[in-house]
Amino acid sequence: MSKYIAFAAPIVGILLLAGLAGTSQASVLGSVDGDGIQAVTISPLTQDFAPLTAADPAQRRLLAGWRRDVILMDMSTEKRLVVAPGAHYMTGGALTYIEDFIATEVNQGIVFAGTDLQWDVQVTSQGATTAVVTSCDDDSQVVRQSVSTGERTALPEAVWHLAETYDLVLVSGQWTVSEFAETPIPAGQAPCGV
Repeated sequence: MSKYIAFAAPIVGILLLAGLAGTSQASVLGSVDGDGIQAVTISPLTQDFAPLTAADPAQRRLLAGWRRDVILMDMSTEKRLVVAPGAHYMTGGALTYIEDFIATEVNQGIVFAGTDLQWDVQVTSQGATTAVVTSCDDDSQVVRQSVSTGERTALPEAVWHLAETYDLVLVSGQWTVSEFAETPIPAGQAPCGV
């Protein structure tokens, strides 16, 4: 979500997100049955989701749940702790990733500003209890902002476009992110180049 670069990425370091400003956890959770949230102000960042394209109701429900999970991941990075009910919607490697990310975030002192777009969101597989969602993340309008000084710096162009993969499992009737990975994609290169 948004949004994240592997900790080992030497050129850019850690990308951090601020939490949702003016969006309650209840409204995030309440979006699961419909198309979900299209855009969320993640102060000072706006997380924008392209409209859902899946016609199948089961896939639409899965994608709405995925959006909720991504937003809760972002809320957790802003609050610098796994927010309730975030732990219910993150498990395994995804939860460990967010916990490690938060631990590193405390030392970085940055947030992100601008607009982050999730687009070309696809359900690439869906079984009874597991699923894989892929998306493209356009961070070309995102900047790093120092919490203490407000100074803003542009992200390197090499990380403007990301291919993301989310593994989900069904837990207590809710789709939950279990693994998360992203790869920077050079501009103009498939699958997420523009």
